[in-house]
Amino acid sequence: SASAHAAALRFVAFSRFTGNLPAAVKQCAEKQPSLHRVMSAGIVVTTLSMAGSVYGMGVPAGHFTHVIVDEAAQATEQDVLLALQLTTDKTNVILAGDPKQLGPQVRSPECVAHGMAVSPLERLLSDSLIREKCCTMLVDNYRAHADIVDLYNRLTYEMKLESQVDPMKANDLLERGLFTEFNVEIDTPLAFLHVEGQETQEDGSPSWMNQLELAVVLKTITAALRRGVPAADIVVLSPYKKQCHKMSAKLHHHFTTSGHYPNYDKKRPPIRCCSVETFQGSEAALVILT
Repeated sequence: SASAHAAALRFVAFSRFTGNLPAAVKQCAEKQPSLHRVMSAGIVVTTLSMAGSVYGMGVPAGHFTHVIVDEAAQATEQDVLLALQLTTDKTNVILAGDPKQLGPQVRSPECVAHGMAVSPLERLLSDSLIREKCCTMLVDNYRAHADIVDLYNRLTYEMKLESQVDPMKANDLLERGLFTEFNVEIDTPLAFLHVEGQETQEDGSPSWMNQLELAVVLKTITAALRRGVPAADIVVLSPYKKQCHKMSAKLHHHFTTSGHYPNYDKKRPPIRCCSVETFQGSEAALVILT
């Protein structure tokens, strides 16, 4: 609606294709809004780097009553400082994130040695007074099966998390017998499939792949699809770009030759293959690590 358009503004990168944006986002998304448009918006959504441009275009510090940084545990001090240019001592600043998950991606050993791989959120939470007075921990988990929550509850969260997933929905995949083709009978949501493959590289590429693992992953996916698991509910994660690339190629061949997917679109594949960092913040019913 017109009122929604006026209330919210979503900055979009110049290189971003906007054709596949959800309708609700598209109506308030702009690549180069005017200063008046920014100043009149009730909510402005932007990346941290673009927040520096917002300040640079003339928005005065203190104009926004609240500055909220999401996924702050993945941001460096410099990243957050770009947004803090828009604040004064009267601005409410909220850092939302989980320092026990992925941190900033800092590749320079020298920068890591000087503490630049520690997010400001993690640094601030090392202060006991800040933890006691300024920190709120969200303990309800709506993403994972209770058994998976129990695993990282014991390892990381001191048993503070509480699974709120509907048990019937959480056990749906288990009841489909996904791993019976591998002679694996499980009653938990976590399975390990032993593969005696070999890691290899291609000429000109520093990344790694494992062809036998690719075959096992494809077999797992096709078994899941036959049992009625929607393709959109499956994701394949790997730390290696080459493994993701090869898996995407295998899935593309499967979808284009099986005859079961007449509406298959290569530009928007139904099953994502990506790194953990890329998938951070998203969710899927069936997650396959390779």
